[in-house]
Amino acid sequence: MSSGARGEVRDGRSMLRYPRGELALEPVSRDVFSAAYPIGSVSLRRGATGACEGLVVSTGRVRKLEFRRVVLLSASQAGEIGRTGSPPGPGAH
Repeated sequence: MSSGARGEVRDGRSMLRYPRGELALEPVSRDVFSAAYPIGSVSLRRGATGACEGLVVSTGRVRKLEFRRVVLLSASQAGEIGRTGSPPGPGAH
């Protein structure tokens, strides 16, 4: 399932694009942003390396809806995992 949402920085501002439009994200703290209706608040979730691995969204009716970053594999990569039990090495197609 794809949320269709994407974060980006444009003209120095953090923006959230989603299926119904886009909203400016106003920083609250390092990893927390607020946005206008219908989004509310967005909190980044970072892994051990500090990279963003997902985010949590809270709105007026929804609390702590979590989205996780996933890696989408091509059919050949997925087949390789099925055959060997492990993902192909870097640069494999």
